Amino acid sequence: MAVSIAKLLARNGDTVLLVDRDIIGWSSRLLGHEGPSLLHCAASGEEGQFWVTREEGKGRLTAVRINPDPPLFVKDFKVIKEDPSRFNRYVKLYEALLRNHEIVVVDNPPNVFQGDEAVDLEHRAFTNLRRDERWYRVYVSDPSERGISAVLQYMEVLESFTETGRPGALVVNMVPPLPEEAARASSSLRRVCAEKSLPVCAVVPFDERLYTYGSYMELNEFPEQVIALSKALVRLPEKALIE
Repeated sequence: MAVSIAKLLARNGDTVLLVDRDIIGWSSRLLGHEGPSLLHCAASGEEGQFWVTREEGKGRLTAVRINPDPPLFVKDFKVIKEDPSRFNRYVKLYEALLRNHEIVVVDNPPNVFQGDEAVDLEHRAFTNLRRDERWYRVYVSDPSERGISAVLQYMEVLESFTETGRPGALVVNMVPPLPEEAARASSSLRRVCAEKSLPVCAVVPFDERLYTYGSYMELNEFPEQVIALSKALVRLPEKALIE
């Protein structure tokens, strides 16, 4: 979902930075990145291209890989935490990317919290560099009642101690393309949005094009709900219900 939104925003003419926080680096790999991570370049002092840039329609999309693969992550994270000069290098390298992009889309690992090792360094650096800008968090669930309930519990805990930003949207994703399933997902979404006062809520049907990873860089068509969602997110805090 994060990659789709980032591609659509860039296609509309924005310069977009997709921040891939996941340790496996999935979203940056989808966009063709095969180099080192920001964390490794900062910790080791090595030079390397930890991002990949693509022209998308009228705009430009850059994906930055934050973390290396798990075996290297533990070593690099320890170096950065123990050496302030390495963290300063981390911030400096990151700042060079952040200053050149109008919109930042962050792709989180599942169920991560502020302070978790996978996101701690990037979150601190981002907060220092762009504290005064508007931040919104987008929560994504599968269409099951259990899935939606789990995401709402996660949202409640995360929002209770997060000082920056605010909840912006709930997306019920991968809804089976059957009328009764779509109706059930829409009903659940409407109820939750009313209870939580979320400005943007969307139901997105399953579309196999979004999961054909081998050709993702060439993907040019998106479900109409994803297109509408990308437009609604840049208009936050305006309200939108997308079904």
